[in-house]
Amino acid sequence: MRRTLVLMALGIVAAMALSPFALLEKPQRDRFAGKMVNYGIYASKIRSIDPATAGDTSSAALQGNFYEGLYTYHYLQRPVAVVPQLADAMPEVSADGLTYTIRLRDDVFYARNPCFGFEPDGRPATRRVTAADFVLAFKRIADFHIDSRLALTLIAGKIAGLEDYREATRGYAPGDFSRYDKVPLAGVEAVDDLTLRIRLTTPFPQLRYVLAMASYAPIPREMIDYHLAGRDDGRGGREPIPVDQRSPEIRDREAIVGTGPYVLAEWVRGGWIVLERNPDFREQYYPSEGAPGDREAGLLDDAGRRVPFIDVQHLTYVAESNPMWMLFLKGLTDTSGIPRDVFDSVITPSQDLTEQWRQRGVRLMKIEGDPSLYWYGFNLRDP
Repeated sequence: MRRTLVLMALGIVAAMALSPFALLEKPQRDRFAGKMVNYGIYASKIRSIDPATAGDTSSAALQGNFYEGLYTYHYLQRPVAVVPQLADAMPEVSADGLTYTIRLRDDVFYARNPCFGFEPDGRPATRRVTAADFVLAFKRIADFHIDSRLALTLIAGKIAGLEDYREATRGYAPGDFSRYDKVPLAGVEAVDDLTLRIRLTTPFPQLRYVLAMASYAPIPREMIDYHLAGRDDGRGGREPIPVDQRSPEIRDREAIVGTGPYVLAEWVRGGWIVLERNPDFREQYYPSEGAPGDREAGLLDDAGRRVPFIDVQHLTYVAESNPMWMLFLKGLTDTSGIPRDVFDSVITPSQDLTEQWRQRGVRLMKIEGDPSLYWYGFNLRDP
């Protein structure tokens, strides 16, 4: 089995391939026998598993495994290009730039969850994603009782009726979810099951980039009724949670109902995270085209293969570089940053990998830049 080590320092990344026997030292090896497993690390605690409230890179990176937006970025194309993800095509934009009509794919289903009921064989059921799920997602972002500051900032003052909706929800108790049914959001409409319409107050060509964020992932109403408004009754059934005891935010792993390639199987806060392949994930394939030089670099070797390639992602929280490095040296993780005090023993003055590390199956990749997009908001009304 091929393992990947990411060594990051001064813009340099290395990848490592060890013997399969190294995997015998890994935790939970019996549970994952026969599966392709990536043992990684994350260096910052996860603050949110709710797409409406994610505002930090670690939470967003985790959520991207199970929540998806209407659009995404092409994996290889440069300069970066927005492409459809849950949408069937790029949006149809009116001549005045104020109305976006978005057709949805008809093959997108949620990961199985008890909120949808159960199949005859006892498995949790699922259902297809509809335009109404995106309307609910926007309503949650505009909800006065949900701390959605990042997601809200990007669309505030741009979607028709957003501020009116937010003010109207102020009058409801935080746990009274009837507001999602009673209060309309004028600028976001489900025309039919597979057609979403967004009306703006001013032209906003950046909207397609906003809709490429997982913060605007679809949310099924069944999840709210089952997980946020209900709980186990201790007798194998469900009972309603009193309104004054409900949280409007998604805080429990079981309440994650996404469409992505993975499901959050385990989450120990401040500890390990286990992501397992979503067996009902739709057919998606590795791109067959990329930027100049990608084929020569081997980035198209997997063209046409169904994704995801990895069955399980096992992530461990490690905040400091030295413990991270020691875990890697012991073969317990596939990724690690390079601590400053060992950098010279791993990387040559010409920024190549030392012969010692090459003989251990390490390959070096050089990252020229950080492929990230940051949005900055400034409060110009504050004197």
